[in-house]
Amino acid sequence: MITNHEKIDYGSRPLIEKVTIKPPFRLSLNFPNDACFIFFDSGSAKINAPYEQTEINGKEAVLLRCGTYFSQLLPSLEQEVYKILVFHLPKEIIRQIYREHFPVSSKSDGETFIHKVDASRILQEFLKGLQFYFDHPELVTEEILKLKIQELILLLFQTRNAETLQELFSDAFSPVEVNIKQVVYSHIFTDCAIQDLAVLCNMSLSTFRRQFKKIFNDTPSNFLKNKRLEKARDLLAQSDLTTGEIALETCFYDTAHLSKSFKEKFGHSPTEYRKNV
Repeated sequence: MITNHEKIDYGSRPLIEKVTIKPPFRLSLNFPNDACFIFFDSGSAKINAPYEQTEINGKEAVLLRCGTYFSQLLPSLEQEVYKILVFHLPKEIIRQIYREHFPVSSKSDGETFIHKVDASRILQEFLKGLQFYFDHPELVTEEILKLKIQELILLLFQTRNAETLQELFSDAFSPVEVNIKQVVYSHIFTDCAIQDLAVLCNMSLSTFRRQFKKIFNDTPSNFLKNKRLEKARDLLAQSDLTTGEIALETCFYDTAHLSKSFKEKFGHSPTEYRKNV
């Protein structure tokens, strides 16, 4: 549940957002034309991109290229609410600021969507200083916001991640044409639901189901279940993991759920299969 949401606009669009959330919470993020810098002041989350999943904790930050994401905010015994700062980096505004002196090339080779950023002390102090503008919105001008964008980018390039940030910024504003098959195979063994896969493919659920059927000649739920059961069978034969550990590895709710599904498909319980092997 979102308990507080403040934002600073650049023209008609949000540029900086400060959000307080009570977990557990699932947050959809769609940035078709923006790169986006996100700082988790407190709390932890899993950020899911089309081809990857990254876990982030308090005092850590990520830079996201334009695209579609969803984030699962994980409950914690230590934190009742999570505080997140989102700094949008719209392509057209970046171009206005830098004109011919844009600090990165326009070349796009990679398909990496998420990059963790070293949230140095200096960077954290910069982000903390933005609170002044939330408290005094009457002082905010477009010129000040342009300077804040420049300051953020300069601080990012001074971190230990400067080299990889250079590569990521080169890709940040170039949308990737998402491949459904690649999305599915990237998330078979994560806790993504079918609706989540549709989000990552930037499709409605009905469109995703239709396209999935054309590609895999199966329904999403049946395909994913079979792939997960096949992995469970391999782990039973080739590892010393317990049935409970294998259930976690293969995205089943618990041992009972795995055992029931396994017996329906293979005719034996996991324990019986392991003994026979």
